[in-house]
Amino acid sequence: MQKIIWVLCLLACLGCRESTLEWGQNLLAAKNYEKGRDASTLSIQEDTTHWEAYYGRAQCETALDLSAEALADYAKAYRMHPSAETCAGLGKGYWDEHDTEKAKIYLNRAIGMDANCAEAYMNLGIIYVKEEVYQEALPYLLKAKGLYQQSPEELSLALMIAYFETKNDPACLEIIRSFKSSDTVTSAAYEYHGRLLQRNKRYQQALKQYKAALDMDSTNVYARVLVADVYAQQEQYTAEIEQRTRIIQQIEEQIGRASCRERVCLY
Repeated sequence: MQKIIWVLCLLACLGCRESTLEWGQNLLAAKNYEKGRDASTLSIQEDTTHWEAYYGRAQCETALDLSAEALADYAKAYRMHPSAETCAGLGKGYWDEHDTEKAKIYLNRAIGMDANCAEAYMNLGIIYVKEEVYQEALPYLLKAKGLYQQSPEELSLALMIAYFETKNDPACLEIIRSFKSSDTVTSAAYEYHGRLLQRNKRYQQALKQYKAALDMDSTNVYARVLVADVYAQQEQYTAEIEQRTRIIQQIEEQIGRASCRERVCLY
């Protein structure tokens, strides 16, 4: 009798054990992308029939900036399971590989498959923001915002830029304040707050925001360009020249580091 009970308990434990596929999905949800990718790869090695494993691995690769690998996995997931989700993923994959036309085709196809595919609306909106077609971007971004329970950071950033460029300052400022009060505050929030202030000729307050942006991210070259522009508008030419000299030095350093990485790759 005790042996029977022990066997039943063992079977119950095995049934409750997390599968490799679930393990990968949980790591992805926890934003542990490197381990999530490894777990998804292991799941694929165990069983090649799960499209979710390819899709999950693609999402990890997207987060790790492995765009070519992500595109291949998104394409595999879409072939195995053609749905709005995998179609939107494939569109994202093409966008990250700089194939804008194919990205738009698959993102629009995803919307045709599911009119409530938030990811497709968001990524189409982001593409139009990058193309500087802000009025066209806004409907897609706002549709995505209405579909997400909690807006992803990239959606909020795209909306902030679109509102700024279409001169909807109150809406832009609302997103900036939301960023600043959250755990996901970025240098861009301070930069765009400064740009709003600069547009309204509140130069000293704009400088404070730009300097805060640089404190958060010293590689934000554009924030430093804006600092130089403010000094020029205030006719503080010595300070302007100092900032523009630093910009040149910073760009030269970045080019130098990139060149070093290329030489290392060659060896």
